[in-house]
Amino acid sequence: MTQQAPPTNRSDPERRRATYKLAYPQEELVFDTSASFLSLPRAHPQDPKSTVEAKRLSFKAERKNVDNVVFRECNFHDKKGLEQARISRITFRECFFKRSIMGTCTYTKVRFIRCNFETCDFSDAEFVQCVFDDCQFISCTGDRINFDRTEINPAAFLGGYTFPIDNYAGAAPEQKLKHEREWQEARYRTAGQLFRSNNESFDSGFADAALRELKEARLQYKWYKFKNEHSSIGQFAQLALEKANLILTQGGTSISRLLLFALAFVFIIPFWLDAVGVDLHSQHFQIRASDLKTSIANYLLAVPNSGGLFLGFGHGFFSSQNVLGAWSLLAISFLGLIWYALAIPVLIRKVYR
Repeated sequence: MTQQAPPTNRSDPERRRATYKLAYPQEELVFDTSASFLSLPRAHPQDPKSTVEAKRLSFKAERKNVDNVVFRECNFHDKKGLEQARISRITFRECFFKRSIMGTCTYTKVRFIRCNFETCDFSDAEFVQCVFDDCQFISCTGDRINFDRTEINPAAFLGGYTFPIDNYAGAAPEQKLKHEREWQEARYRTAGQLFRSNNESFDSGFADAALRELKEARLQYKWYKFKNEHSSIGQFAQLALEKANLILTQGGTSISRLLLFALAFVFIIPFWLDAVGVDLHSQHFQIRASDLKTSIANYLLAVPNSGGLFLGFGHGFFSSQNVLGAWSLLAISFLGLIWYALAIPVLIRKVYR
């Protein structure tokens, strides 16, 4: 991470951070012995959680547990901006981080278990071989976050990674627009970090979720640019295809929706072909008959042929003497090609994952 200049402000001056206007804590709390982890104050004697409020935290000890602690308006960076702070081999269990500065700090082999983060900022934070187990994030921000071989639920993190719109009350519209664009870019970059990190940690479940979130973040970023810049019809068509891919394959991670779509479409095709008028093996393609039993039999025979048309290997068996029928046959085969284009990358990912 790049070294940051020492801050000259008494509070966070950045509107785009969740901790905007948070006063920088002046009092330091050092965790260097086992006793320092056990002597934390409680808001009330009956309160199950200890409370640490408005402190600059310094974790010098390692291989310690921090259980049931509320960190409110704290700063996990203890170097006063001179260098990157470091926290190693600490386990936070069922802790609540409220409006705290988590950034400008390198966390190495730190575990967060069933923790909640609310209105926290992670700017310039680096997580190396960390684990976020069943953690929740609400209204958090962060630029230049680096995840390295860290297991984290990308949907939970990005779901709580929001633009702090309330910080822009009274701000110039151009400043809000500029920061919103930067936030979109930062969210996209963070999604890429989450995807890379979860793949490196060999957690296939989170890796698939990270790919979905990356595709979603990229689509949101492109859509934001499309709305705010001069764009073309071609760009809109590309966005529509990416959205279809996101819906049908969940970002290239699942084939179940594609299979359901293909199955439903194949069962509908016979009714359409019967209506527009086509020939199958030089004979008129028809489902309707004088009695229900024959109609059902014709339909059941038509479904496999419709499947062949959709999948491409049965197109030569069909023909049509009218424009609507001919274009219908072409459109069905073309949709089949698109289906292949969506399905093949998913299958390859499943095989080689």
